[in-house]
Amino acid sequence: MAKPPGTVRVVVVGDSVTFGTSVRIEDVFHKAAERTLNDRYGGRPRVEVWGMGVGGANTTWERRVIQLAAPRYSPDLVVLAFNLNDVQPILEWTEAALAANGLPRDQGWKRFVCVRCGDAYLRGQSHLYHYLRNRLPSLTQAVGLTREPRVSFDLDWESEESLRSWQRMALEIAEIQAFLSARGIPLAVLVIPMDMQTGEAAARFYREEARVRFSTGLVNGLPQKIIGKFLAGADIPCIDPLPAFRADGSQKFLRRVWAEADYNHPNDRGHRLLGDALERYVGAWIAGRPRV
Repeated sequence: MAKPPGTVRVVVVGDSVTFGTSVRIEDVFHKAAERTLNDRYGGRPRVEVWGMGVGGANTTWERRVIQLAAPRYSPDLVVLAFNLNDVQPILEWTEAALAANGLPRDQGWKRFVCVRCGDAYLRGQSHLYHYLRNRLPSLTQAVGLTREPRVSFDLDWESEESLRSWQRMALEIAEIQAFLSARGIPLAVLVIPMDMQTGEAAARFYREEARVRFSTGLVNGLPQKIIGKFLAGADIPCIDPLPAFRADGSQKFLRRVWAEADYNHPNDRGHRLLGDALERYVGAWIAGRPRV
């Protein structure tokens, strides 16, 4: 799509948060930032902020989208919306995946898919199942729907496995930067926090009520420190809204308490905070860029 004269085009690439899961399209953070920026500049320049988000995406998928979209849509700036769960590896239907989930080879991948999808479906549909799953984990483990609880990669950031997974994502970010730099397009990274990072009350809710296992490092902002250090070394601007999330006393995430404890997806207030952080960065970037 051709960019109209006098237009600054920003493309935000991410996952289900960028897509706008469970919020109105006008409340998604990049649309809120676009409105604020255009109100500020009054059309001089006109600012377009495009969101390209798909549920379940990670940085590998986002790199591929950027490589396709950048030449086609001529962005002036690309923002990678990095969700902390991007460090989760994408499972492949292999013997290794079956073995990791406690299934012998002869049972095959069909049972693996059915069992894991069955657990995800019931968590989203049944209040009773979610209650039993959290309060009586031995029951759901006995029938094969769940495993012995452990701290998953995205809620850890301290184990060797978690850090190796982050390093793979860091390589993807470096590849994105190299691709964009060759075309004269700057890159910034927006780091989306998780709910249990926003304060002790939130951490206590997920630990005691939702029975979610996570590391102390996650609560203390270790992921942001690791990501920020990498981005600083690569000369990539980091947009970190975690301090604003911690300073805001309202509920900022979708806590579907009985169906699912959602610590990844912000509600409309959380999107407002993300939009504010994006708007401040883009506004400063526009003010500092050379006038053509």
